[in-house]
This record gives sequence, structure tokens and C-alpha cells, in this order.
Amino acid sequence: MECHTCHARWSANEWGLHAIREETPDLDNWRDWNFPDPTLQHILTGRKREGQAGMLDWSGAQAKTHGIQGEWKPGVWLNIFTETDWSSLILGINRRGKYTVLKPQRQYFITANNGMGAHTQTKASIPITLDGRPGLIMAPHTPHTIRRVTRACESCHGNPMSAGLGDKKRETVADADLFLRRLGPRGQPLANFYLKQMLTKSGGILQTPLPFAQTRFLNPSEIAALYADTDRHKAYRYLDMRSKNFPRLLAREDYPYDDKRLANEKKFGLPSHVEEPAGQPVSQENPVIDTPDEASPANISDEEDSAAKLLQEFIQNLKPHSAD
Repeated sequence: MECHTCHARWSANEWGLHAIREETPDLDNWRDWNFPDPTLQHILTGRKREGQAGMLDWSGAQAKTHGIQGEWKPGVWLNIFTETDWSSLILGINRRGKYTVLKPQRQYFITANNGMGAHTQTKASIPITLDGRPGLIMAPHTPHTIRRVTRACESCHGNPMSAGLGDKKRETVADADLFLRRLGPRGQPLANFYLKQMLTKSGGILQTPLPFAQTRFLNPSEIAALYADTDRHKAYRYLDMRSKNFPRLLAREDYPYDDKRLANEKKFGLPSHVEEPAGQPVSQENPVIDTPDEASPANISDEEDSAAKLLQEFIQNLKPHSAD
């Protein structure tokens, strides 16, 4: 296991790169956006030089005394990400055979606009590589967020996101063969495809790890090991919980949050203050009523005394779970 697999606090991810080509872009649609290509920014801000059409071909551009020079090509490319986050750390195996963090590099969706207000057949299309794999690229990555302490055990163990199975709260793809057939020549994914799902539960591969011969996603046995509640895992988790001063959690085998919440509501009742929905219209039937400031000193002391009494009663009624 690579050190950063546990010691990286977070990893910056950019999911779903939409590369949009417009032959004659409608600049009014893009003026509020910022793009990394300086020539594109000059077009959007009206600072394009006379005689320049389209964008500079950076693959052949050269730095000269009077600036960057190269061939200008018609049309423009606009790059937009579907989502960015820092908390989704997908695990894989690198060329050294060790667990590592993977990140998108890139997950391509290609759109081409002919400039007449209608799109061509290329619309958010996932390209296919020469060897028939989807152009949804994941690569090993060493985040620059290394700390001495590790992340919580639960950030990987028992976490389907880290295993590459996607978010358990969302619908995911179950058939990899159907997913690849649906891509076909037009590159259109299934409606339930999720950018953070690498594999199906049966081990079918949905995205492409690179370098392909040296990097891979977790296999079913490695995923099963992440879900296994072994004595070794319990020992490490015990040490982690003890170091964080959570002794009452050490004796628990599960966390019946909903059962405890329902029991507490039955014992103590529902919360006394329920916020009204945002944007509720004001009318004669629903007038605006001035209420005392909840943060005023006159209210804080009474609320704190009441909360302290409820908390004390709640703690006294808690019983530690038995070992069996």
C-alpha cells in the first residue's frame, strides 16, 4: 500500500470534462465564464487581434521574441467540468502492485456545434479508444495533502465509493457489457451511469485505468477484503477510536442511529422549533410575525439550561452495549 493511500487528507478531482467545439460561437453565452486558454479569453473579452480566426494551435506554437506564434485554426474549443470535489478518493492498484489513489485524467464528453444553432450527431459523446475502451480515464495520483495522521478507517473500509462501486445512495450500472454496447459509435452512456462508478458489483469494468497494462481497479476479492470486518481491522479501528477519545464507540458493533432517534423523540418529544420552508409567501393567512432574536442573551440562558437537563437525562439513560 502506498503511503498516501491512507495519509492523504483529500484529493482535488475534476469529474466529466465536456469538450465543446463551436464553429462560430455565440459569445454572449460564454462571457461570464473563465477558460485557461488565453486566446479564448481574448475572444470572449473582445481583445482578439485583427486577422486572427479561431484559436491558436498550441501543439505547434512556439515562443518568439514578440510573443507566442503559431497556426490559427477555425472554431473554438470550450472545456467545462461536470463536477469538482475533494472528498472522493477512489482506490486502485498501481504498477508496483500497491493500493493507490486514482483520479480522473480525463473523463471525456465531446460535443460539436455546427454554428447554425443545432448540434451535430456528436453531442456529449464519450469517445472510444483504438482498443475499444471508453475514453473515461482514471490514473494513479499522489495528492499533495499528506499528513502524519491517517484518515478514518471508514473512509475506505466498507465504503463503496472508495472501492469504485459508486455512491450507494444513487442508482448505478449493473451490466458492464450493456454499458459498452450502449456506447457504440455514438458514445451515449446509460441514463444511470455515474461518473464516480468504476466497476459493477460483479466486477465489470466501466472506465479505463491508465497506463492500462500497469494500473487497474480493485478486483472482487480486494473489494471483499475492504468490506470484511476482520480482527485486524477491529484492532486498528480500536486504536484509531482510542486516539480520538471515542471510548463509547469501541463497544458498538453497529450504529442504529434511526432507532435511537425515534426512541429519543418518543421520550423527549419533537424539537420545539421547526423552521418554515424557505421562500414561503407572505399573506393574510401567513403573516410575518416578529419573534425575539434566538441569539439574544435573554433566550440563550433558558435554552442552555433546558438543553443541559435533557442532555443529562439522555446520558443517564444510555446503557453500554454488551460484548455479545
